Amino acid sequence: MKQLKSEPVYICSICGKDIAGDHVYIKTRRGTELHIHYGCMPVRKGKDDE
Repeated sequence: MKQLKSEPVYICSICGKDIAGDHVYIKTRRGTELHIHYGCMPVRKGKDDE
């Protein structure tokens, strides 16, 4: 019997909830790995967003 490969489940670095699916992955200079929901990502306002 074949075993199905399931997606790994990560924990959001901001809200602490489980992430199953698309998310943002960040590897810092120190080597730590951050997994963040798209909804939890901070929005950066630039010069174009006035």
